[in-house]
Amino acid sequence: MIKTAEALRTARGLLGTSYDELDCINLIKKVIRTSAGGDKSYTTAGTNELWDSFNSAPKYRHLTWRQEGIAGAKPGMLAFMGVGTGDVNHTGLVTECG
Repeated sequence: MIKTAEALRTARGLLGTSYDELDCINLIKKVIRTSAGGDKSYTTAGTNELWDSFNSAPKYRHLTWRQEGIAGAKPGMLAFMGVGTGDVNHTGLVTECG
């Protein structure tokens, strides 16, 4: 299990990486695969599956925290855009308050 501080450390180390090199879902995968306590073989089909995984049985969840948008989000939460439209089209890891 990845601790929040480890996920944040990994994500902050990737700040400035070009979106062409590392898009939103692949950023989340990289954080999960390379953070201390992570899962090197982690995969997900995309942002919709990542959002929907929260409703799966706990042992199959890909995440602990999730939220639509960034209002009030706390470091370590995954924020999603497009929820309720039928296409969750973007995700990110909140790295700091505000």
